[in-house]
Amino acid sequence: MASSESSCKSSLRPSGSQFLGVLSLLSAWFPLLLAGALFFPTDPDLGYHLSIGKLVLEQGFPVTDIFRISSGAREIAYSWLPDVSLWLFYESLGVAGLRLWVCLSLFLLVVAASMLCLGIKSARIRWLLCFTLSIALMQLVSPRPRVLALVLFVSLVLVLLNRARNAGGKANTRFLFLIFVLSALWANVHISVFIAPGAAALFLLAEAVSSRDGQLLKAYAAALVVSLLATAANPYHWQLFSLLPVFAPGGQAGVAPKVIELQGFLSLRSPWPVWAYAAVALMLAWFTQLLLDVRRKRISSSGVLCLHLLTAVFFGLTFLASRHCGFFAVSAAATFTAVKQNEICARAGEAAVGVLVALLAVAAGWMQSPQAASWYEFDPHEKLPVAAVASLEDFLVQSDAGHRLSILSPFGTGHFITFWLRERGLEEQAGVFLDGRTDALGISRFAAAMQIYSAESAQKTLDEHAIDIIVVETDSPLQPVLESSAEWRRLGGDERAAAFVRSKR
Repeated sequence: MASSESSCKSSLRPSGSQFLGVLSLLSAWFPLLLAGALFFPTDPDLGYHLSIGKLVLEQGFPVTDIFRISSGAREIAYSWLPDVSLWLFYESLGVAGLRLWVCLSLFLLVVAASMLCLGIKSARIRWLLCFTLSIALMQLVSPRPRVLALVLFVSLVLVLLNRARNAGGKANTRFLFLIFVLSALWANVHISVFIAPGAAALFLLAEAVSSRDGQLLKAYAAALVVSLLATAANPYHWQLFSLLPVFAPGGQAGVAPKVIELQGFLSLRSPWPVWAYAAVALMLAWFTQLLLDVRRKRISSSGVLCLHLLTAVFFGLTFLASRHCGFFAVSAAATFTAVKQNEICARAGEAAVGVLVALLAVAAGWMQSPQAASWYEFDPHEKLPVAAVASLEDFLVQSDAGHRLSILSPFGTGHFITFWLRERGLEEQAGVFLDGRTDALGISRFAAAMQIYSAESAQKTLDEHAIDIIVVETDSPLQPVLESSAEWRRLGGDERAAAFVRSKR
C-alpha cells in the first residue's frame, strides 16, 4: 500500500487509475464478500420474494393479494425486478443460485462504494474506511432487494457529486439522463426509491444555502423533478406513493417489535451484532469530520454541506430503525471525500493483490457454505418451523374441505409457508392468514394472532377468523390448549413447533 499519493507516478489516464484504485480496494472488502459467500438461506422473507418472482414470470404483475386468505387487499410488487432475478437464480441453481445472487449483488455494492471512497487522498485511510464499511454493511448479507437499492443510492450520490465537482457548467443532458435511469430502475427494485428525489432535494437545498451557483441550482432543481417523475416508471406507477405510510420510519415497528431491522439502533439486543460496532465507529468518525469541516469553514461548500445533511438524515433514521444503517454508512463515508476528485495513484501490484484477496474470500466462503449453518447462532424462537410445516403436505394433498384452508403461523414465518405451498403446487389448497407484510389489514391480523397465541379466548378467535390449521411453538401457552381440545388434532412437528388441524368443522 502506498505511503503517499504524491510519490506515485502514473502514465495511465484518470479512468484507468480509478479502475486500478477500485481493484486495489477489493482487499478491504473481504469480510463482506466472505459473509456473502457463506450466506445460508434462513431469511423468512425470502419465500415472499421468490413467490413474487415466480408469479410475475408465470402470470404477470399481481394487483390483488393472493397469498393471504381472504384479505381482499391490493398487491403492489414494488421489488418485482430483483424478485424475478432471485427466482431465476433459484430455479437454475437452487440454494447455490441464491448464494451466487447475494455474492453478485454485494460485488456491485463493493465496486460502487469503492468509487465513492476514491475521493479520499490518503490510500491508508481509503482502505481503512472500506474495511469498516465492509463490516458495517454485513447487515445486508441476505437475498433482499435493499442490497440493490443501496447500490443505486451510491450511484446516485456519485452522479450528484460529480455535478457538484463540475460547478459552473450547464445542466447537461447526460446528467439528467443518468438521474432518470437510476431513479426509474430504483422504482422497480425497492420502495426506498423515494430517497432518490429526497437526495436531489438535499443537494438543491445545500446549493441554495451555500454558494448559490445559478447553473448548479438549475441542475439540481431539474434533477429533483426528473427523479420524482421517474418514480412512476414502474408497473404500478403512482400507486407506489400509497405504501409510504407503511414503510415510513416507525411504520412497522409496532407490528414486529422483535424484528432486528425494525428496532431502533439503541434497542438492538445485547450483545450487539458486529456490524453495529462498525456503525458506531463510522458515527464517531462522521462527527469528527463534521467538526473539522466546520472549523476549516469547508461546510460552506455545497458539496460538503449536502453530504453532511444526507448523513444527518440517515443518522436519525438509523436510530428509528436499524435497517437504515446501510444508507447511513455509505453517506457517512462520502463525507470524507473532497468536493474535487483527487488524482488516484495507480499501482497494478496493489490491484492484483486486491483481486486475489477478494477471490480467496469468496472461494473460502463458497467452499464452507454447505456447513454455513454453523456460522449462524439463531435464537431458538427465530428458527423456521420446517418439520411442522412438512407434516402438512399429505393432509393438504388429500384435503377435500371444499374451500381454501387458512394457515395461521407465528409472525415472520408466513412468507416461508407461502413459498413452501407454491413450490409444491398447494397454493390452491391453502394460504396463510398472516405474513410479514404490515399494511392496515396485516396489523389487525397481527393483533388477532397475538391474542390466539396468548391462549386468551383462543378458540373463539380461531372460529371468528375461520382458521383451519395452526402452527404453534412448543413453549407457547396455546400448545396445551390445543393438545387437550377435541376440536384440534396434532399432525406432526418437532421440538421447535407443531402443526394442528381442525378435527371437525
